[in-house]
Amino acid sequence: MKHLLAACIVAAVFVGDAAAAQKYEGEQASLAHARELPLEFMKKLVAGDDRGALELLRSRLPVSKAEFDASRDKTLSARGAFDARYGKIVGYAVIREERVADLLLRITYVEKRTKHLVRWQFTFYRPGAEWRLNSFNWDDNASALFEGAAPPPSGRP
Repeated sequence: MKHLLAACIVAAVFVGDAAAAQKYEGEQASLAHARELPLEFMKKLVAGDDRGALELLRSRLPVSKAEFDASRDKTLSARGAFDARYGKIVGYAVIREERVADLLLRITYVEKRTKHLVRWQFTFYRPGAEWRLNSFNWDDNASALFEGAAPPPSGRP
């Protein structure tokens, strides 16, 4: 009887561990999927495919077609003047990833240009098991990138 009880306890622990491992793997897969979207977006953007980059987001955002189209068109219109104002695109860089508990994830990228940068932020919400794109925004606020940044090494101003 003791052996049967011990076997049941071991089996319960094993099943619990397997379920926890499966849940963790699912969470990691969802997080990797969330991270992939802004990366693919930035790749298209720096390749000069602004419309294609924005269209990647269409089915992922919780907005109506009309609202998405208005936002896309406004962004495309503004980007028409970027070369003159900010210079040519020279690349992109991921700046930070921030999480608020297991509910919100924000990934910040910069679009590097010869004269200035454009900051892109992608916010994901996790209502259940998977991360979902909730919003994105862009601006040219380079100073905002210092929020939460490490101070300079000691001895340097």
